[in-house]
Amino acid sequence: MSHLIGLLATGDEVQYGDILNTNAQRIAHMLNDAQFQVGEHMVAGDERTTIVRALEYLLKHHQAVIITGGLGPTADDITRFALAQVLGCELTFFDTVWDNIKIRLHNLGLSAPDNNRQQALFPQDAIIIPNNAGTAAGCKVIFGDRIIYMLPGPPSECLPMMQQFVLPDLTTQGWQGKEVSRYWRLYGASESHIADWLEPLLADKPCRIGYRLDFPYIEFKLFAADSSILDTIAALLEPKFSQYYLVDSYMPASAMLKQRLAEADCPKVTLLDNATRGMLAQTLSSPETAAHIDCIDQDDDNVVVITLSGLDGYWQQQQGITTTELHFHLSKGTTQIKEDYTLPYRYHRTLNYATEFAAAKILSYLAAKPNLEK
Repeated sequence: MSHLIGLLATGDEVQYGDILNTNAQRIAHMLNDAQFQVGEHMVAGDERTTIVRALEYLLKHHQAVIITGGLGPTADDITRFALAQVLGCELTFFDTVWDNIKIRLHNLGLSAPDNNRQQALFPQDAIIIPNNAGTAAGCKVIFGDRIIYMLPGPPSECLPMMQQFVLPDLTTQGWQGKEVSRYWRLYGASESHIADWLEPLLADKPCRIGYRLDFPYIEFKLFAADSSILDTIAALLEPKFSQYYLVDSYMPASAMLKQRLAEADCPKVTLLDNATRGMLAQTLSSPETAAHIDCIDQDDDNVVVITLSGLDGYWQQQQGITTTELHFHLSKGTTQIKEDYTLPYRYHRTLNYATEFAAAKILSYLAAKPNLEK
């Protein structure tokens, strides 16, 4: 049997587009990275019949189903009641869950209203999945030869529970597929140009391939039956791919720079950006990077000052151009580095190209020269 895992998100806010169903994206990535087969994704609003119908369909076609959403204390949180209907059982009050809810609310200086009691209702044989970030515990239920996991909707609660309980539990089932994969993130090439030389090269190879556009990158995906086949085919591709590497990593350049800025030994960086005009700073800003990045000039010889300018063709909306210029200036004490780069002009996506390119250049200096000489 093909061990497919289906995903069901509940809630009117997801059905009507008030919020994005990011849980499905993140959970599917987790499952795929762990070599599980991801099946169908479904969304059902806050209506019991709709949830029941969706759940029955997924259980018919999948070995496991992961439900997210609808586990709160209010009248529109009906996922647990729909699950009970599908299972043909009554819900049981779990005293331990209720005690944990009261303790959590007490620690926040709050009392536990009676409506929170519904968050302690689960099928009698359910295995409770603790929620360390909220009052909505989840559960695992065995239904014949199927497994159902029920998780809360907020990503800050759902995703850790997925990582800490659901993935390890699924691993014990031995359902991982034999297929292995490798991804490359390529910069400065179009999907069609990559495919033009690559697909004939792989036409007789025992593999399958895929592409995903993630501006300014092309994500190329290679799948094979085992690691030895994958390594052999990858050895054919990587010399050609290397010319399209912005950084020698699958991670985007901006994500790698953000990691570097969060490290304790990273020098202080002042970013004066008249090129992307805030897009790069927004991408890099977080509580973790705040100690090492600023966006105002500082008269300090220990600070690495990065000044970006250019992209005039983009900001002036010039017609008939295919490239635009990015000017890079780094200074630290008496060290001065000035470089000019020509980037592809891609209309509104030009900022994406420039942001990732600038991030890669800054990263190269911080990685190769973490203690720039004065």
